[in-house]
Formats: sequence, structure tokens, C-alpha cells
Amino acid sequence: MLKNKEIFKNKLLFDFGCGFGLLSIFLSETDINLKFYNYDNFSQIDKSCVMNFYEKIKAQLNIDIPYYDTITIDKADIVVCSGFYVGKTLTNQINPEYLMLDNRYLDCRRAEDKQIRFTLNEILKEYEMIDEYSDLAIFKK
Repeated sequence: MLKNKEIFKNKLLFDFGCGFGLLSIFLSETDINLKFYNYDNFSQIDKSCVMNFYEKIKAQLNIDIPYYDTITIDKADIVVCSGFYVGKTLTNQINPEYLMLDNRYLDCRRAEDKQIRFTLNEILKEYEMIDEYSDLAIFKK
């Protein structure tokens, strides 16, 4: 995102499966001027631990990170999905201009991943890959 700042400037970023929201903390310190919607269902981490972390970040860095444990958003410019699977229902609902996807889901080789691969192929028919890194690929509609 830093490499392509002008593309992402003043956009709403939906971080699907944000965990502690580290991406938004890092990006809030840049001049990209993103708005953030951080979602996590907290199935892998205790929510109180995350809340405590956010309070410390707000106090120490004066950064207020919005987070949600239910999806109440219906539009975002960018959807980031790292370490978590994004489905067609979500992308149809949010209709993002950009998708940033974890490469482990783009390279589904296990038998149980066939449905994920099929769904991703359906989603990505509407997108073109514009950049790729070792862990993440960026697509534009």
C-alpha cells in the first residue's frame, strides 16, 4: 500500500479478520489517510485481551482504532483478508474496488480446499491482479 499510496489515499479499508488491528495501527501513521473498519470474530483470541491492547494503543499513541465483532458495513473500497477466508457473500455485500488476499488461499492445493478455490475463482473473475508479494496479492475490479 505504501508503494501505491495515491491509489489507496482517502479510501475505506475493511480488514476482515484483523486480530489486533496492527495493519490499521501501522497505516494510521502514514499519509495515506485511510479510514478503517476492523472486523474479527475473536474466535482465536480473547476479546478482553484485544480491548486491553486497543486501550493501551489509544493512551500511548493517541490512535483510536475502530473494531467490530459483527459486520455492519455494506460498502468498502478495499477488503484485506490475511489468514482468514473471504467468501462470495461478503464480497458481493461489500463490493470492494480492491481485494488484498492472503496467498495461502490463492494457492489451495489440499483436497478440502477445493470449495475455497472454486469460490475464489468465482470472486476473482471480476478482478485483475495488480501486485503480488510473498504473502499477499492485490486485485483491482
